[in-house]
Amino acid sequence: MFYLQVADSQKHADIAANLVVIDYDTKDLKPPILSLEEAVENFSLFEVPPPLRGYPVGDITKGMDEAEHKILGSKVVLFQDIYTSKAVLFSNHHIKSL
Repeated sequence: MFYLQVADSQKHADIAANLVVIDYDTKDLKPPILSLEEAVENFSLFEVPPPLRGYPVGDITKGMDEAEHKILGSKVVLFQDIYTSKAVLFSNHHIKSL
């Protein structure tokens, strides 16, 4: 879903934002996926686009062998938060997210 609002003043933007009503169709809604295991079982995986993946620098094996301190093991942390934001255009043509 996408919502875009354009206004000629902050007052008009606030009025329009308060008039927005979003209605979700829950007829074909699937149960929520609440764990990494459920995401894998349901093939509900998000692939990070190549430009955001980063890339290895140097020889990882050599670095691990020579490292003074090593962290052995890992933990996967999955965040499922919903974020909202309000952007305000100031007179100096800068946008600030509140």
